[in-house]
Amino acid sequence: MLGELHISNLAVVKNATLLFGPGLNVITGSTGAGKSLIVGAVNLLLGHRARPEWIRSGCETATVRAVFGPRPARQGSDWNTVEVKREIRTNGRSYAWIDGKPVTVRQLGDLCAGHIEPHAQNEQFRLRDVGSHVAYVDAAASNAAERAAWSVALDEFRAARSRLRAFDTHRLARQEQQELLEHRLDEIGRLAPVPGEREKLERLCALHEAAGKIATALGMATETLYDADGSAHEVVSTARRELAAVSGVDPALEAIAENLEGVEVSLADAAGAMRTYMDSIEFDPEETRRIRDRLDALIGLERRYNLPIDALMERAETWRSELAVCDSSESARSELCARVDETRSVLVDAGTALSHSRRRCAVRLDGRVTDAIGGLGMKGARFRTQLQYQPGEEGDPEVAGAVIAPQADGFDIVRFLLQANPGQDEGPVERIASTGEMSRIALALKSVSGQGNPGAALIFDEIDAGIGADLGDVIAEKLLALAQTHQIVCITHMPQIAATARRHLVVVKESGSRGALVRVETVERNARRLEIERMLGGDTGPGHVSALAEDLLRRGGAFG
Repeated sequence: MLGELHISNLAVVKNATLLFGPGLNVITGSTGAGKSLIVGAVNLLLGHRARPEWIRSGCETATVRAVFGPRPARQGSDWNTVEVKREIRTNGRSYAWIDGKPVTVRQLGDLCAGHIEPHAQNEQFRLRDVGSHVAYVDAAASNAAERAAWSVALDEFRAARSRLRAFDTHRLARQEQQELLEHRLDEIGRLAPVPGEREKLERLCALHEAAGKIATALGMATETLYDADGSAHEVVSTARRELAAVSGVDPALEAIAENLEGVEVSLADAAGAMRTYMDSIEFDPEETRRIRDRLDALIGLERRYNLPIDALMERAETWRSELAVCDSSESARSELCARVDETRSVLVDAGTALSHSRRRCAVRLDGRVTDAIGGLGMKGARFRTQLQYQPGEEGDPEVAGAVIAPQADGFDIVRFLLQANPGQDEGPVERIASTGEMSRIALALKSVSGQGNPGAALIFDEIDAGIGADLGDVIAEKLLALAQTHQIVCITHMPQIAATARRHLVVVKESGSRGALVRVETVERNARRLEIERMLGGDTGPGHVSALAEDLLRRGGAFG
């Protein structure tokens, strides 16, 4: 509840203190007296943008301060109060405090939004925004739990679907990567190289290509060393025999002969080795071609990937790991799809429950609003709440066989319809209702739906605009009914409303040598009667107006 509002140096307000109580509080004053400054001060507490030109001329700062407290449970009960303040300065800067501690303007606004709920003079224009209609129905349905469940379910569904869409967006790139890896591994797999194979093939290839030359060289060498007449083996053997014949003459000759015998044996061994090697050579052109083709294939693979075979085989292991990840992406997508299905199911349940709460409430709301506007001079008018779905797209929730596009506040698109007179066509409120009719519908909805935070002060800035004075008693009755559950601060021109309030404040503008100044005073008894007389106009004679004002105040309970 709003207990006090202090305004200092704001426009033409030098220093004003407004004290409010529970129930209905009214603020009155002549046209142009400055009542709108009170709404402006409240908006500053709600975090609205401040302008340096709003500071009273000759001052450095303007300040708005408020004290909030819960509605007392019984007479004399203590309040757990909170004090807030907003200050604007000529340099354009703005400062905020909560219980004396500096806070951001946003933090101030968030706190005050739980204590103040402004409803501007053109509250009826809110009804011209179809998007606001659902809030009236939800307030009447008291479905906060269902709306909270929907909000959580919608966030989770959108997050799950967003992840799936992001996955699919990048899926093509992943498929291309997978195809590339599969091609590389298939190419390497078909060739199936082994470590050290290139070096071995190069040696074999060189050997096969030189097989003819090797055979010729070996044949000639064998012939020279052993087989031909006058071969090296024969010459050495002859020399050994000659020395052996005379070795008995001198022991030194015997040693030389033994050496020659060793050379003879070595030549024989060499010749035997060459014959064995020659026998092992198979000069097969087809085998040579096969070895060359295999070597060329390995060299081509190395050039394509710019890696030696051994390094390429190591890289292939890395590619196999990457391919395994690509293969697992289908499993990951299945999990994402399952999550979307799961959150969609939860969303359907939450949306269905929310829709049911609204449809149950709409029947009651339509009847009560129709009765209320009938009492506000719209006899024969019929009010109806229309709830429809917007067709969805593939992947959206399905309810009763229909695919529905989820909205921020549920499946339903809520729209108020009006049949202004019997026999006329029904149509959207925002199109066919006049300004006066819209004001009456707004007031009826506000009183019937119980919209608003019960702990907040509902501030009405001339919601009675566009409504004739003959309906003043009815409007006052509606406001009093709303004041049973809310603190009401109502800026009004209607004397019937002013006479009904528990607390009456008057805004007065005075002119002086330093310009106009606005002050706010609480009026009681005689002073209040005089204000009601002023509001009545006085054009039927002082005595009649005074009696009428006193009668209004007595009926309103001001005079006991």
